[in-house]
Amino acid sequence: MPKSPPSATLSLTEVREKNRIAREIIAYLDDALPTLAELWGRVYAALADTLVLIGEVNRLNAANRLLRDDYANLLAAARATLGAATEGTDPDPLYYLRDEVTAQQERDQEDA
Repeated sequence: MPKSPPSATLSLTEVREKNRIAREIIAYLDDALPTLAELWGRVYAALADTLVLIGEVNRLNAANRLLRDDYANLLAAARATLGAATEGTDPDPLYYLRDEVTAQQERDQEDA
């Protein structure tokens, strides 16, 4: 299995919690200083973008995990194929690669 990427130094849970707190503060300031409503609205919109970005990071992390698994499975199948071909005892050493490629294609078709 390939090495895992270094873990992020930023916790998305912490970012989400800080965002929630900031939105509460903005709501309080909006009530306390209604003359700055347009300004608070802009800050609040920027904070809302953070939540969208957190969702996108989570989606990309899941896609990255799937790609890493696919890569690891293909690498294992390639090694098995090379080993079988080197030993010469397997009548169809490419079976391992064909099987893995077929499995990934079928999964991708189901996901589409």
